[in-house]
Amino acid sequence: MGREEKVKSDVRENGAAEDAVRRDARIVCAVGGLFCCLVGSGSHFVFDLTGGELLAGIFFPVNESVWEHLKLVFFPSFVYFAVALPCAGRLKNRLFGAFAATYIAAAFIPVVYYIYTAFTGASVLGADIATFAAACASGQCAAYRAFTREESAALSVVGGIGIAAIAVCYLLLTVYAPDFFLFTDPTDGSVGMPPV
Repeated sequence: MGREEKVKSDVRENGAAEDAVRRDARIVCAVGGLFCCLVGSGSHFVFDLTGGELLAGIFFPVNESVWEHLKLVFFPSFVYFAVALPCAGRLKNRLFGAFAATYIAAAFIPVVYYIYTAFTGASVLGADIATFAAACASGQCAAYRAFTREESAALSVVGGIGIAAIAVCYLLLTVYAPDFFLFTDPTDGSVGMPPV
């Protein structure tokens, strides 16, 4: 095999490998978006169903505040990626992709919520559901971009630190919620975990 044929063969192999990465990323992200939508929606009422258990309150919304509803995106994403990513060895920047998915989805919800309620003056259930679904999709799009870009050790470190920081925030700010609009339940003005 001449040098030119070897170069062409290497280009074909690299192209096939990149196609496989993109295919795997599409599958992981599509399933992830569906999983997060279904599990997140289903987990909305878990805290009430457990009778207000503290442990359930760490992982599931304890009130109707925007902050608590971000758990509907974060924890299903966290669980999904913890299971899916070890099985998807070809994906690049896996930790950063998981972080990007959770961060982008969680940032999307309050931005859209506060913009649309500034115009409507009140929360609209259909808009809230659509916002949640769009947040799940936008997070998975961000993950896809991370999974298909050039591998970076720095991105993996940022992803790992980012996921840990978000998890710590949820653990602490549910129990010790600040008196701030993001944490305030609009239905009754309560903040954080209800008293036992």
